[in-house]
Amino acid sequence: MKKRMTEASILRHFDQNRETILETDSFDYVNDDILSQYDDEGTLHPMIYYSKNLSPAECNYEIYDKKLLAIIRAFKHWRPELELTELLIKMFTDHQALTSLMKDKELSRRQMRWVQKLVDFNFKIMYRSGKQNIKVDALTRRVDSVPRSPEDERCRYQRTTILTPNRMEIADLEEKENGEPIYRLVLEANRINENCILLREAVLKGEAQYEGTKLRDCRVQNEILYRDDLL
Repeated sequence: MKKRMTEASILRHFDQNRETILETDSFDYVNDDILSQYDDEGTLHPMIYYSKNLSPAECNYEIYDKKLLAIIRAFKHWRPELELTELLIKMFTDHQALTSLMKDKELSRRQMRWVQKLVDFNFKIMYRSGKQNIKVDALTRRVDSVPRSPEDERCRYQRTTILTPNRMEIADLEEKENGEPIYRLVLEANRINENCILLREAVLKGEAQYEGTKLRDCRVQNEILYRDDLL
C-alpha cells in the first residue's frame, strides 16, 4: 500500500490549470492535509501529503482552533502552488462550524491573525462528514503521531486537578433543614431551569452548539442534562 501511494500512477505534479481539492483534519495531537487534483478522466489524484505534530500548547486548543490551524498550515505550506491557481480551491473539513469562517464576525485575536493569512487565496470551505473524509482522517490516526507515554510534553496539561482535597470541604449531601435530600433539589433544578431546558432541546435536535456552548460532550438521560457525565 505504501509503495502504491507513492507511485507515479497515484501521485501527480501540481497543475495550476486543474481543479484543486484540499482536505484537512486535526486530531488530538496532529494536523494533516492532502492536496489533490482531478485528471482528464475525472479521477482525483493526490499531489502531496502534509503532516505536523501539534506543540504542547496547541494540544490544549479547542477543536475549532485545531481544525482551523490545519487549514492555515495547509495554505502556508503550499502557498507557491495555491497562489498560482485562479480556479476556486475546494477545501473540505469535517468541522461544519468552519464553513462560515470568512463571514464570522466574532473571532478571537488568534483566529483573526490566522484568517488574515488566507485573504490572498481563492477558496471555499466545504463540510464533509468524518466518514467521508476518510483519507485525511486516516493520516491523523497514525501510531507515530500519538504520545507514547504520559510523560510526553503534549500530555502534560491534558488533565489537571483543580479542586484538590486541601482546597475544598465535602458538603453534606443528605438532607437540608426541611428534610429534602440536596441531590433531589439539584435534579429538580436541572429539569426546570430555563437554560437547561433550552440546552436539552438543542442536544436532542443534534445541534453542534447553543449560544457558544459546544454540545458534543452533552447528553440527555431521563430528562436530565449531563455534560462530561456531570449534572
